Amino acid sequence: MRALTDTPVPIEATPTLPEDLRSWLPAHCVLSLATEAAGLVTQDPAFRNMPFEQCSAPMVLTLLGYCYATNRLSSEDVEQAAGNEDVLRHTLGFPDAHVIQRFRRAYRPWILQCLIYILTKAMAEPAKNGFATVCSGTREDIVGWSSRKIQLAILMDTAAAD
Repeated sequence: MRALTDTPVPIEATPTLPEDLRSWLPAHCVLSLATEAAGLVTQDPAFRNMPFEQCSAPMVLTLLGYCYATNRLSSEDVEQAAGNEDVLRHTLGFPDAHVIQRFRRAYRPWILQCLIYILTKAMAEPAKNGFATVCSGTREDIVGWSSRKIQLAILMDTAAAD
């Protein structure tokens, strides 16, 4: 009897989820998905849709959804992207890194839902636009990718504080 480790795993069976969704889609499409996700997530009756420290909660959800999906994970990187990246600069405000950290703590479940939505839609987007299918993944793969983004953001902020 062969051990499980002796069985080669076909490459097609392992979904390749990118660290940065801009490898699949243009930046403006990723931002559009993040905006769409924030709009849907904020319809949840449990969502506290009130200004968050002088910022619009849906705007910060859009910002974090876009930045995490494009692999800008630390709160300082998110703050810099909001001020420097053309696709963000003209549409979003500029919360500082401390506001981003507090928002992430207060709205983590909704950030996770945004990321799940963004990746799910991004996986379908290339086929919709006539490109080859990028990859397929299970719901578990998508949730894992999304959760890992948030966990890495927390880890990076913790490391920066030391």
